[in-house]
Amino acid sequence: MTEWAALIQAIASLTWPLVAGMALWIYRPEVKSLMVRLKRGKVFGQEIELNTSLVELQVKADAVASEVTSIPATGEGISESAKEAKAERSRDIIFEAGSNPKAALMLLASDIEREIRHFIAQSGQFQRGSDVLSPSGSIRILSDYGLPSALVETLKVFQRVRNRIVHGYDASDDEILRAIDSGMLILKAIQAIPVEIHTVEYVDVPIYSDPAALKKIENGTGIILRARRPDGSEVLQIFPTTKRHFLKGERVAWEWSFDNTWGPTWYRDPGTGETKQAWGSAAEFIGRHVKDV
Repeated sequence: MTEWAALIQAIASLTWPLVAGMALWIYRPEVKSLMVRLKRGKVFGQEIELNTSLVELQVKADAVASEVTSIPATGEGISESAKEAKAERSRDIIFEAGSNPKAALMLLASDIEREIRHFIAQSGQFQRGSDVLSPSGSIRILSDYGLPSALVETLKVFQRVRNRIVHGYDASDDEILRAIDSGMLILKAIQAIPVEIHTVEYVDVPIYSDPAALKKIENGTGIILRARRPDGSEVLQIFPTTKRHFLKGERVAWEWSFDNTWGPTWYRDPGTGETKQAWGSAAEFIGRHVKDV
């Protein structure tokens, strides 16, 4: 019996690699999937964590999209070329998503950050700190400005998901496309936020220190802006400036400097030729073109 046991043990020691090899061959799809999951870091809870964040993002984005449908859009104050540029950008993102979802997600995140910067610029919030151009700083400004907390929280979740996918986490195409779907809703929600839009109407308007408009002021000119309010009403306003970058038809940020100030001033209306008082006292308007922010 001892000899038979030794023989069986010897045979087993020789055949187990063959059995193991056959098992690996039979179950090779499952083994390959496990190896990919290990490589992507999708075991030990990481896959569940990302999926949970994606579900949270989708729920919040859907809620925000529903919330802003009743808000009057401010797109009417944007030129047709600017509208087409936004539409073309969205088409580029969708097209890119078909071949390179991760690149499309990065483009979308860039667009969302740019729309936030434009909103902050037009609402006059850039003068509140030097860090407002960073994504986290921009979100903080939106929160302080009083935007719905649901939108602010959704932006935070999107930023967290985007960072996890782009930096180190090898997410599947399906997971990235889910993030893109939610991000497109967020982009539309930001574009629908009501804000007063200021567009350059006249530049280099001569200004005067007397009601008869005879004594020209040399240390500045007037810039006339067309202000379109969220309710759709419009008004023309003139402000003093020493800047020369303004172009007719361009949207400008609501930015000011108190290094220069002017007392009572008059001007001749470029549209009617009528002499009017420009202001009683005013600081300098220095707004950049929104597209350059």
